[in-house]
Amino acid sequence: MAISIVVSPISEEEDADPTAIIETTRSLLSVDASVTASADEGEIIESVTASLNTVEPNIVITGGEESVNIAGTYSDPFLDTFRYVSKGSSNKIETPTSVVGISNMPENKDLFELDQDTRKDTTKYFTITVVSNVGSNTFNVTHKILNDLEGIRSFMDTYYD
Repeated sequence: MAISIVVSPISEEEDADPTAIIETTRSLLSVDASVTASADEGEIIESVTASLNTVEPNIVITGGEESVNIAGTYSDPFLDTFRYVSKGSSNKIETPTSVVGISNMPENKDLFELDQDTRKDTTKYFTITVVSNVGSNTFNVTHKILNDLEGIRSFMDTYYD
């Protein structure tokens, strides 16, 4: 008996990994996919669940009898370092503060240095567990996030608005 999974939507690229969620960009950071399990005749799928290897509070995983849905928006996985001072000050007057990540950059500061994370991409890893009447199978599903540089450009463009 054999269990298999299909990730949807399917990438249209010829060399695409069939167990991978279609790539997304840093500027979107979103996922909307389903993983459906199937089995040989005589084997009955009872449940499909998924777990993510990192804590992501805005990702919702909904398991089901024959499939699991994964949807939401990731926290920014890229490690940009920002250095800033109080509004109207300078690094000659006060010791700059450094933070890592867009979400940690407070509003209304004078940002004067950005050490941008230039990694090409990063990958999220999901473990899919399929339980059937004859046992369980585990599959690994990946989701690559491309550092398109638009995310940081957009942040910088709107920071002083």
